[in-house]
Amino acid sequence: MQTPHNTQTLQNADLHTHTTASNDHVQWHVHLPMKPLLTPVDAYTLAKRRGMDYVTFTDHDTIDGATELERHYGKLPDDFFTSVEITSGLPGYEHEVHVNAFGINARQHKESQRLRPDARELTAYLKSEGVLYAWNHPVWNESNRPLDMQMLETLLPFFSVIEVRNGTRRKHLCDIAESLAERGHTARVAGSDSHSAEIGLTYTTAPAACKEEYLASIRAGLSEPRGQYGTFPRFVRDVTLIGKENLLRMARKEHRILRRVGLRALARSTSVIVPPIVYLYHRGQDRSLAKVTIGTEAY
Repeated sequence: MQTPHNTQTLQNADLHTHTTASNDHVQWHVHLPMKPLLTPVDAYTLAKRRGMDYVTFTDHDTIDGATELERHYGKLPDDFFTSVEITSGLPGYEHEVHVNAFGINARQHKESQRLRPDARELTAYLKSEGVLYAWNHPVWNESNRPLDMQMLETLLPFFSVIEVRNGTRRKHLCDIAESLAERGHTARVAGSDSHSAEIGLTYTTAPAACKEEYLASIRAGLSEPRGQYGTFPRFVRDVTLIGKENLLRMARKEHRILRRVGLRALARSTSVIVPPIVYLYHRGQDRSLAKVTIGTEAY
């Protein structure tokens, strides 16, 4: 294990955040629109208020949030680095693979989008460019179909960093990610995966004197996950808040009276309909892990 330079202190960053710039869509498994709520400026401000030394956005398949932040301040803040969550996959398998790329530039982002259908090609490119990247919530799957252990085994050698703590994922799911990281001898990171105001509640600590050293420390395996795990009550609260606000925003833009009334009625009912939806979603996630074994353990 490497030791930090004497001038370095432990620094914090939430390495999985989303803003209104994100290319999110209706989440079918919760049956609600889940567009993130915070603007890039609001997300940056909240992260700093929560004690984050560095800030980044990992919006889905876009770096527009960084562009918006730069436009607001006239330049990107010195404690900010541009990142993106890339929606990838593995040919022959139905599951999405989400890859965070940290400190990425516009040219690299454009090429990453071209290569994203195959996570092996994508990660090979990011590695060749010296871009730090991580495998997000590796045992999450968007459809609750049974997760294939062979897919995890195939992907593991292509990652040197794994997100082992996610603020929207329950602890037993994060524990599986931890086991996967141990098996692959990878570095470990954490992030809130916030689509609302949870930014900075789950984060990654690493020794650094600047953001470049922070990313280098993660690459060297010196990072530690910190903060909250996801829970059923937290996820219910978050989905209710996000779904309700999205529905109200849709209603405000809707010109058809009956549809506007319907959207507002649905928004008022989210506190009733979300808990059973989340319960069924969590049960489906757990059942999807029936064939996943890490080491000698079966989940």
